[in-house]
Amino acid sequence: MTAASENSQNNVSIRTDLCPGDIGQIMSMHGRLYFKEYGYSQPFEYYVALSLAEFAQLYSPERNRIWVCEYDQGMVGSLALMDRGDAAQLRYFLFEPEYRGLGLGTQLMDSFIEFMRERAYKSSYLWTTE
Repeated sequence: MTAASENSQNNVSIRTDLCPGDIGQIMSMHGRLYFKEYGYSQPFEYYVALSLAEFAQLYSPERNRIWVCEYDQGMVGSLALMDRGDAAQLRYFLFEPEYRGLGLGTQLMDSFIEFMRERAYKSSYLWTTE
């Protein structure tokens, strides 16, 4: 049985604490997948690195949240909510290809909206590429 055939939402754990190594893994996953899928190179990875550094520097679990999806102790997806005052910025929403289509994205988005409402954000937004 291959790893892809073993994938299901039930086999993936989701945690919301920011742990050592998460920032680097999120950056690596973005650099690797955006290059493979869209041809993005070092300038994009640099942009992600800067924004992740800002997230780590300003991180407060009271106003920011990270959702890390893991399978077999490896990161397979992520989503972050970054405090922007009255607004919540959606960031780093990405899954390894073999973990797409399992319902994890919907689960993370539901959690994002729930956290946003609990913290009384007035709006949310996403900046993305074309």
